[in-house]
Amino acid sequence: MASSVDRSFCASRCSERGVCYSAAGDYFCVCYDVAADPSDCSPVTTTTIPSACKETNSFWLLWMVLVLVGAALFALLYVVAWRAVRYWRRHRFAIVRVDEEECSRAVPKAPPLEPEEVAVD
Repeated sequence: MASSVDRSFCASRCSERGVCYSAAGDYFCVCYDVAADPSDCSPVTTTTIPSACKETNSFWLLWMVLVLVGAALFALLYVVAWRAVRYWRRHRFAIVRVDEEECSRAVPKAPPLEPEEVAVD
């Protein structure tokens, strides 16, 4: 017949997850969780083996894609800025053709300037 004893008699105190019993001088754990290791009620750990699929190293591929996207964005911004500067320069100055020069001269209706006094030495 088995009787319950203090956990300190069992291995690892039954990992504080079970009851320690004594039967015929042997101490054993009866765990609360069925999926635990019955020797000391510790959680069962599993190990994984490497899969048959080869792991791909996508670091360089990702880095190259990021560099190409960055270069494309830089080129796009450069073209937009270049076209904006060209547009700004084109509309900043009045371009007058030679044959239209006579038509474009306007005579202001302002009063004539007073003659400047020339200092005589």
